[in-house]
Amino acid sequence: IVVNAGDLIDMNQENLPISSISTFVTGFATEPVQSDDELFKSIKILVTKFIKGGSSGKKLLIKCRYLKSDERIDKKLVRARKSSNLMITGEILQNLHHSKKQTDEHKKRYIPRPT
Repeated sequence: IVVNAGDLIDMNQENLPISSISTFVTGFATEPVQSDDELFKSIKILVTKFIKGGSSGKKLLIKCRYLKSDERIDKKLVRARKSSNLMITGEILQNLHHSKKQTDEHKKRYIPRPT
């Protein structure tokens, strides 16, 4: 007997859950902090996908959001200017149905530019 797990739990392309993994991303801020709604603020950063052999792949624009009540992160990100180099750790969420990538932040650090 062959059974598809999706059939047992009544899942299809329309009701797939959002997948989540812990990650960190580094990239450049593309715009100032935006207020999304009453709970969240966000910043968009441009990251480069690295592939095997050290070569770089395509560039991705990732929206990083955080709770407005987290003053520690908010104070740091409000100072971030366009083209600031950032490293953000958190959970990356991907809605497979809508192909939307978003990172919920846990920590943010500036990466100094080489002189």
